[in-house]
Amino acid sequence: MKRAVNIPVIANGDITSSEYAKRVLDVTGADGVMIGCGGQGRRWFYREAVDYLDTDDMLAKLTITRIRDLLVSHLDALDTFCGAYIGVRVARKHVRWYLSERRGSACLRRRTNQSDTPVVQMELVSVVLDAATTGECVAA
Repeated sequence: MKRAVNIPVIANGDITSSEYAKRVLDVTGADGVMIGCGGQGRRWFYREAVDYLDTDDMLAKLTITRIRDLLVSHLDALDTFCGAYIGVRVARKHVRWYLSERRGSACLRRRTNQSDTPVVQMELVSVVLDAATTGECVAA
């Protein structure tokens, strides 16, 4: 396809790792990749992918503290942008995406899905996230 056209070609579809982004570029000869679902709940993935494509080195994994800080700032931005009523509801899917690969995260997701205020959601995330990674479900 790339050889048949004289316009930039962007590869898309299931780009969920930096290694796969590089492989897609190598195999297709595309001018770039488009990351969609692979970045849901992983705001840092875009930076990781660009860095890997530029250097062939993987960035260090983010700490649980950094992920918590990013999630709390995301929840705060949703509250500011959407207002408390809508923001807290939109935030539920983002909490799910941020925590989808973490052991024990179902407990936190259940609890944040029952939260009706941004303050409660942020408190739950701040207090419970460390416990969720170990599989515990603690009271906040």
